[in-house]
Amino acid sequence: MQNSPFYFGESGSALFGIHSRPASTLDPSWAVLVCNPLGQEAIRAHRTLSLLASRLAAAGVHVLRFDYLGTGDSDGDLGFGDPGRCLEDIRIAMRELRDITGARHTAVLGLRLGATLAASITDLDADRMILWDPVIDGADYVHRLTRLHERMLHDTERYAVPRLDAADSTSRECLGFACPGEYRKALGGFRLLGLDALPAPEVVLFSSSPSDHYADLAAHLGSLGPGFLHRRLPDEMHWDSLQHIEDALQPGTVLAEAERLFTGR
Repeated sequence: MQNSPFYFGESGSALFGIHSRPASTLDPSWAVLVCNPLGQEAIRAHRTLSLLASRLAAAGVHVLRFDYLGTGDSDGDLGFGDPGRCLEDIRIAMRELRDITGARHTAVLGLRLGATLAASITDLDADRMILWDPVIDGADYVHRLTRLHERMLHDTERYAVPRLDAADSTSRECLGFACPGEYRKALGGFRLLGLDALPAPEVVLFSSSPSDHYADLAAHLGSLGPGFLHRRLPDEMHWDSLQHIEDALQPGTVLAEAERLFTGR
C-alpha cells in the first residue's frame, strides 16, 4: 500500500488529495472517494479516515481522500467550507478518482456533512454510496452547531469567565471555524428526507447514534428502492457532546464493516 499526496483541479482553486493505492498490480475492481465532514468534525475524523483508507488499500481498494476548497491543504481562504462549492469539489474529485485508477466500480464514503453533500448530487454516477452518520437536516445541524458553540464560549473549564463577544462570535463561527451567514443559509437547504431517489444503485447507511435517531431516514431511503441497506454500529460517536468536541473519532467497528462491503470478508 502506498499513499501519494498530490494536487488536482484548476490553478488557483486546486484541491489537495491523498491517493491510497493497493500494492497489487491487478486491475482494480473498486475505487472509493472519501468525503470529509466540515469544521471541527473534520479534525476529529482525520485519523480514522486515514486508517480507513489504509485498510481498504491493503484489501485491494483504491481510495482518494481530499480537502474541499478553503479547507485543509487545498487552495482558498481557510474556513468552515462553502457547501455549494463542496458539491462541485466532490464532482471534480470523483472524475479524478476515475482518471487515476481506471477502476470498474466507484463508491463514495461520506461522513456527517460529507455524506449529506454527496447524497445530494444527482449526477455523481457512483455504484455505491456509504452514508456514515449523515446530517439528516441542514437547518437542524446549524442549530446544533450554534448551540454547541454557545456552550463552548460559556464553558468555565475552557474560560475563566464567559466570553464577552459570545453573541457576535456565534453569528460568525462554528466551533472555531469561520461560518458566515450565507454558509449557514446554504447548509439549511440540505435535507435527506427530501430525496426522491436513491443517490446510487446501492446505498448503505452506517449509524452509530442511538438506534431511533436514524429510523425515519432509514425508512425513507428504504422506500426509494431495493438497493438500500442499514448497518447499525455499536459505537456512540458523541457528535453533539461538548465534552467530546476535541476528541479524536475512534474507529470502532466501522473499519471492518467498510472492508467487508468491498471484499466480502
